Amino acid sequence: MALGSLHRARMGAHGLPHTEQTSTSGRVRSSITPIGSGIGATATSRMPDCLGSTVDGRWSRRNASRRHVILSAAATDTPKRRGRPRKSDQEQTEEPVEAVPSHMVFPTPGEFQQTLFRSLTLVGLGLHTGEPVTVRVRPALLGEGRYFVRVPFGSLSLELSPRLLDEATESAKLELFQAFMQAVEIGGFKGNFARFVDGLDPETPGREGVLAALMEEIARSQWVGEDPEPPLPRSPKETALPAAIEAVPASDAPSDRGGVAAAASRGLLWPFQQALGAPGDALSVYGAQGLLSALEACGVDNARIEVDGGPELPLLDGSAYSWAAEIQDAGLTYAFRGDGEDEPERRLVLRPPGPIIVREGDAWISVVPADDIQVTVGLDHTAESEIIGKQWFSWSLFQGEHYRGAIADAREYCADPLALEAAREAGGLRGAAEASMIIANKDRWLDGVLLRHLKDEPVRHALCDLIGDLALNAMPGTGGLPVGHVVAYKPTHALAAKFVRALRLSASEADWVPVVDVLNEESAALLPDEEDEGGEGEEEEGAEEEEEDAGR
Repeated sequence: MALGSLHRARMGAHGLPHTEQTSTSGRVRSSITPIGSGIGATATSRMPDCLGSTVDGRWSRRNASRRHVILSAAATDTPKRRGRPRKSDQEQTEEPVEAVPSHMVFPTPGEFQQTLFRSLTLVGLGLHTGEPVTVRVRPALLGEGRYFVRVPFGSLSLELSPRLLDEATESAKLELFQAFMQAVEIGGFKGNFARFVDGLDPETPGREGVLAALMEEIARSQWVGEDPEPPLPRSPKETALPAAIEAVPASDAPSDRGGVAAAASRGLLWPFQQALGAPGDALSVYGAQGLLSALEACGVDNARIEVDGGPELPLLDGSAYSWAAEIQDAGLTYAFRGDGEDEPERRLVLRPPGPIIVREGDAWISVVPADDIQVTVGLDHTAESEIIGKQWFSWSLFQGEHYRGAIADAREYCADPLALEAAREAGGLRGAAEASMIIANKDRWLDGVLLRHLKDEPVRHALCDLIGDLALNAMPGTGGLPVGHVVAYKPTHALAAKFVRALRLSASEADWVPVVDVLNEESAALLPDEEDEGGEGEEEEGAEEEEEDAGR
């Protein structure tokens, strides 16, 4: 599908367009729009709970039989109790208290393995092929990890096909969406389209009809209920592609960062993309780094990722923001095996036995032992782009600003517009829209309005991609980011794959340890879990409570 062609805006969950919008001149004005961007300050009580409410401003768990629901996550100053849930705790039911907007709290990796509370779905175009693709991320069983499956062509798209609206409502919907985009780009609105429409003056022309259509679509497309959506067990006849380093093919294809070199595999250009699966294999998936980055940073350890359409995952707006927002909106829950055992299991992470470094020219990635999970990335585009120059950025998984605001919203970038022209001439970038990439031209940006981080958006995006690459270090149900300080200079997907392989070779089974056992006290206190292994006094107290219950 050629750049600049006019599409009809397909509305998916939450009623947001998944394709490009154009002006009357035919130029693309905005890329595929993020879905489920949280809840804005204008949200009212009319919106359904499935759009993301939370309890007590912290992670909350409501227990009743097989229900262990984590509605949302946030770092809190309240010390977290750690350990396997006590039997007496599991039999209690936590009553919800005053709800707060979900944009105030964010999903985070926890002490126990987690999965989604309900499915999420996004639709868009592949970066290089321009082919439409629908991706549904579903809850998965404990220990299944993150994996991709191909579903029959058109099956997800047919499920999500919107109801046709009358001409007046369709026209009002497009007008309101344009106002929504202005509110997001200029006014900093943080909610999704449904929240925006709901917050408008009731007298706004077309508001009631559009809102009714959005609510109907939400009811059809989302799992609604107090219990988590049941995971779909993997069929023995089903071929799955694990989101793991074992699925990354060995390749000598160029992997330069910011400049585009045309290297083909199945007609795809490799720069900007992570590749999973053997070239030419029907299961192959390209461009998964944004999704995997969000799943890793937001604590989704087990996920079934269904792909319907082209070989590339959707580009969206060039960032991982849509994925992070949808994960927050979907919510998290403990993962279970589905065999009647109602016990969560500890989330393991890799603690490297010593320092590791891999190099490729002047680029390198290293990790040094530490009692935290931290990633630092550096770039140097001084030769190609003065406006980018040298940049460094550091981010911690459990401390400081959350992934969604610090990392996820940073768009893909290019340091040289001439390289983009070369890529187009080679047949790539067919799905790229103007708003899906920030492009540098020597000492200025071609469209500075797109910048979300004025001084360092390129290096933040490079860090986002690196998290997606390091997510491939995960074993089924474990975390991918290693415990320690990862420092990378000019990282690429190929170099990151080399680094993850080195990590695996250096580690033994004993180096996979519960995350709470290796974090410093400050980070461990921020783990979004209310359980406690406690001191001896607390354990004895719990035992006494159980004995008393048994006596009664």
